[in-house]
Amino acid sequence: MVPMKLYDDRVGGDPFNVSASLYTTYLQCPQQALGRLQGFYGKGSIASFKGKLAHKIFAAHLEDGEIPADVFSMTCKKAVGADLSQDMAELGMSISQFNGVVSEVEALYERFKTLPMDGFKEAEVEFDLDAGGGVALRGRMDAIFADEDGTRIIDWKTGTYVSDNEPQLDFYAMVWKLLHDELPIATDALSVATGENLHRVPNDATVLRTVEDVGAMIDALRTALSAGSELARTAGPYCRWCPILDTCQEGTAAVDLL
Repeated sequence: MVPMKLYDDRVGGDPFNVSASLYTTYLQCPQQALGRLQGFYGKGSIASFKGKLAHKIFAAHLEDGEIPADVFSMTCKKAVGADLSQDMAELGMSISQFNGVVSEVEALYERFKTLPMDGFKEAEVEFDLDAGGGVALRGRMDAIFADEDGTRIIDWKTGTYVSDNEPQLDFYAMVWKLLHDELPIATDALSVATGENLHRVPNDATVLRTVEDVGAMIDALRTALSAGSELARTAGPYCRWCPILDTCQEGTAAVDLL
């Protein structure tokens, strides 16, 4: 059984939050994850704004029913006003750009409506779990489905590439185990745009490995923060969105090659 306190305070340091995003970023590039904890965040983009808005629309559909075409634009505007106004302001988005985003989100929504929704229980499920040692696991799962066989966690993707989302799904399986003392029967990253699905069936071994990996990450990040040192830099296609790209030779070289 996975212990409810997954982290022993081996290093010490200031409290901080661990999300699935921080974990996946650390596995891609430890120094980028450290940069995020130090307050370096990448600039927003219209693509990321579109993804956030699409997720709000998907959740509205699941919780309140189908959104008629004649009120779709207004529903998007209400979602922005409630949750995404700051994102839109930071982007300085024009009316024409916003209308273009709404059209793209509506096209995604038409595909979303064709997906099977049997067993839906809850959308945008937030979690805040004390991991021990001043560390909290925080985040949100897109959707929970359940039937007599068990619970399934779904993460909607608005892009076309899902094969690199295994760590995120393993993180969610670990959180579910810690919260409910049971494994989900499956975790899925599903591209609404293409229908591609990354399907994971977690077990105790994968959860324990994730617990160990998350603990090792926390130790490394806390040690670096305390010592004012850096961590390994690993270049890849994700470098183009890195908030510390301007000060990273490895990342700059990777972006130039790509």
